Amino acid sequence: MPQPRVGLAAFNGVGQPVSFDYFHVDDAPVTECEPTEPEEGYRSLFDGTAEGLESWRMAGPGGFHHTDCRLLSYGGMGLLWYDEAFESYSLKLDWMMPGDDNSGVFVGFPEPGDDPWVAVEEGHEVQIDATDEPDRTTGAIYGFQSADLDARDEALNPPGEWNEFEIVVEGDRIQVFLNGAKINDYTDTDPDRMNPPSHIGIQNHGGQDDVYFRNIRIQELDALPDTYEGALRLVEEYYDDGLLERPHYRQLHNHLATAQRFAERGEAEEAGQALDRVVRVAEKVDDEQVRDDLLTVVENLRTQL
Repeated sequence: MPQPRVGLAAFNGVGQPVSFDYFHVDDAPVTECEPTEPEEGYRSLFDGTAEGLESWRMAGPGGFHHTDCRLLSYGGMGLLWYDEAFESYSLKLDWMMPGDDNSGVFVGFPEPGDDPWVAVEEGHEVQIDATDEPDRTTGAIYGFQSADLDARDEALNPPGEWNEFEIVVEGDRIQVFLNGAKINDYTDTDPDRMNPPSHIGIQNHGGQDDVYFRNIRIQELDALPDTYEGALRLVEEYYDDGLLERPHYRQLHNHLATAQRFAERGEAEEAGQALDRVVRVAEKVDDEQVRDDLLTVVENLRTQL
């Protein structure tokens, strides 16, 4: 809690004087935490230690207790956000709710200062609340797209047990993985949201919502191209690295070149149809990461039509 205050109050209802004989404040006992070690390629944003909170800032009411090397939400609605902006990344964190609680992870918002609503209005929330409506339940892009509920329910651990989110942000695309299972894939179309570089944060929703977080870490990813020249180079690189079969390489190259010609002539509908053909080829690629990258590149190109 930033800059906490303490005070005395007496409520006896009739206005008699009250005296306090002894009042003192001591430092709270410090919990010694062993820092969590992120997996290869990731770095910690919160590793369980008090030092791991130095780059976090609180916006709005309520906050987070640092207890037993974890963060526990209280009050709200507020936002604990990280004071560094990112472009493309994989964000991983563990969360646990003891009962029917509510929280979320925000991505894609500009520096909010003291206003948590900046994250709501200019980013997106990956929801934590397994009993709400489909577009605002665990794994949903809150208010915009439900998670795959069958996949979510199969992967979700019950209240009282820890779950892990991986949230992959690349441009306007948000992929959500729960305990290793992909449960959402959403591409934003609002020009006022998801504008990199942007921040990440966790929500304290309200007084009755107690949600724990731990082991928050991030891996920054190379930004995928948003030009036709970059897309064609990426396809070349994947082919040279043996990640694309020759028929797929030739089809992708031809369809991208066709889309580029139409786009340069201002023929958006025809360019969009050529990009549709790129998608159909990309969906046949065996390598999951290459397939996902190609689909993200197509969405990057569509935003310019």
